[in-house]
Amino acid sequence: MNNYEIATVFRVTADDASKDAAIEKVKGFITGEITEVKEVGKRELAYEINKCKEGFYCYISFTAEASTIKALDNACRIDEDLLRYIIIKK
Repeated sequence: MNNYEIATVFRVTADDASKDAAIEKVKGFITGEITEVKEVGKRELAYEINKCKEGFYCYISFTAEASTIKALDNACRIDEDLLRYIIIKK
C-alpha cells in the first residue's frame, strides 16, 4: 500500500450540499483507506477554466494499491463538477 494525495478543484455552486456531494463522489472513487480530508475553501482561479473564475479546493490523503490509481484517474476525468485534479504519491 502506498500513500497518495489528490488535490481537487471543484466548481463553485450556490449551496454547500452540492459541494459536499461532489467531495463524497470523489471519496467514493477511492478504493483505499482515506486518512485525511482538508477543505481549503473557495479561491479565485489564476485563469478561467470552463467559464469559472472561482473554484473550491480540497485535498484528500489516502492509502491504496498502485493498480487502483488508474481507475481513480479515469473516474475523475469524467466528473463534470471537477475542474482540475492531480494525484500525488507521497
